[in-house]
Amino acid sequence: MNRRPEGGEWFGCPPGRLVRAALLLTAIGLAVMDRLLLLLTRPGSIPAEMLKSAGISLAPFRALALLLVAGAGAYLCVRGLRRAAKYRFSETGFQVRDGLGEYEIAWQNLEAAGTTAARSLGLRVRDREALRATHRGSGRQSEWFRTMQRFGEWDLLYPEAELGRPANELLAEIQIRTGLAPEADSSEAVGEEAT
Repeated sequence: MNRRPEGGEWFGCPPGRLVRAALLLTAIGLAVMDRLLLLLTRPGSIPAEMLKSAGISLAPFRALALLLVAGAGAYLCVRGLRRAAKYRFSETGFQVRDGLGEYEIAWQNLEAAGTTAARSLGLRVRDREALRATHRGSGRQSEWFRTMQRFGEWDLLYPEAELGRPANELLAEIQIRTGLAPEADSSEAVGEEAT
């Protein structure tokens, strides 16, 4: 897929992928809960006898438990869709909305960009304080952003699965916008000693 992200267009993990993952997890949860309920409520078991002595029918109890699992799956799906990381190229930089809040890596603040062996996009900035000045988010997000550690040689690392596009395509776009040469991640130079 050679589609270049246009300026102003947000991109990230496709919603369909998040929905499929949530549906799969919900289906697994329902199957596990169903098996567990069948074991716990088999005739003669202590939980079944307790429910029976309390006057609770097994069918509504089982339906309620399965409904709770399905509800939890739906909640996690909606939450995942709302909190999924989003990215955008702008005239001034690479904009990000993720769990750390909203921030922009200005093109003039970008020192290096590259991809890792794990197909992530790595970015290194010249001035972390300038990056922090662009941050918007909650108090907790601001603290996380302020104390964020480096990822090896990268200040910021974005996995391809979250980007929703191949990291090497996005690296090419960054190179076009900044003129930076690609920088290989040190994890790709396995067995080589630093000089």
